[in-house]
Amino acid sequence: MDPYSRPRWRLVLRTFVFGAIIALLSGLPAARVAADEIDLSYDIYSRDKQLMVWVDLSSLLDAPTVTRLEDGIDLLLECQASLGVPRRFFGDNLVTRKSDIWRLSYRSVTEEYIVARPLVSDSTVSRFASLATLFQHFRDSIEVSLVPLDSLEVQERFVLTLEVTTISMTGLNIAPKEESSGGGESPLRFLFRQFLNLTDYGRNEYKTKSRPFAIDEIEPEL
Repeated sequence: MDPYSRPRWRLVLRTFVFGAIIALLSGLPAARVAADEIDLSYDIYSRDKQLMVWVDLSSLLDAPTVTRLEDGIDLLLECQASLGVPRRFFGDNLVTRKSDIWRLSYRSVTEEYIVARPLVSDSTVSRFASLATLFQHFRDSIEVSLVPLDSLEVQERFVLTLEVTTISMTGLNIAPKEESSGGGESPLRFLFRQFLNLTDYGRNEYKTKSRPFAIDEIEPEL
């Protein structure tokens, strides 16, 4: 083989892959959103001697997200609630952290929105016949039981941090990152998946933090 043809071949291949990636990206959601670009509504209260958090995740079900769902692109949604003691330096002293994950999909045959919870082994799949009932579920029914109230120091002040991540399940950006280009995967799919892994394309993160509060400020659930 002509030694000078190899670099030209690689240049052609790179140009082709770059063009293919740009074409594929046109059908994907936007890149990562800054963590402070959305307002997460939440409340902190007590129930049965537990510190509880309610969070409204319905704002994440916007029109583009619903369109992607109905086009067959599932949505993975993770909510992480962290309780900490604020410190002047080096962040908060973590007391506890709880998280949950929901996988949303749409079944066109029955026109149902389906919600599964992968972290809960014995949970049943929830089905919603309309977008309104799905929206209501993520507005009213997302609660996190953080910690028993009697385990917290009364004289301390605490802060709650909520971190929410959404991932559009393209089938490419959720594959294991250590997977090689072998095993029957095409070079184009492998390169595109590596691009998604490096850039977190299709992955959005949102974060909000409460003001410091004392335990005697927490009121029972209404």
